[in-house]
Amino acid sequence: MMFLFHLYNHDGSEDEAREAGFDTIQAQLHWDAAFTSNIMALLKKEDCIEFTVDAVKLTEQGRINSVRNYEALFSK
Repeated sequence: MMFLFHLYNHDGSEDEAREAGFDTIQAQLHWDAAFTSNIMALLKKEDCIEFTVDAVKLTEQGRINSVRNYEALFSK
C-alpha cells in the first residue's frame, strides 16, 4: 500500500521522475533492494504498476487501488 501511495502522491508532478525513478525509489521509501524488488514484482503481477525506461508508474488498476485504500483508511 505504501508503495502505491508514494507513486500516487507524485503521479504527474514535477518531481515524479526523481521520486519514482529506478535509481531513487528505494531510497525515497527507505527500503532495502531485495524488499523493493519483491514489492515491485508483486505489484507488477497484480497489474498495479508498469515500468517505463527510467521509472515506475501506476497503471489504471494501481490508481484505483490507491484511491480505494486511501478512502478505506481515511474516510471514516
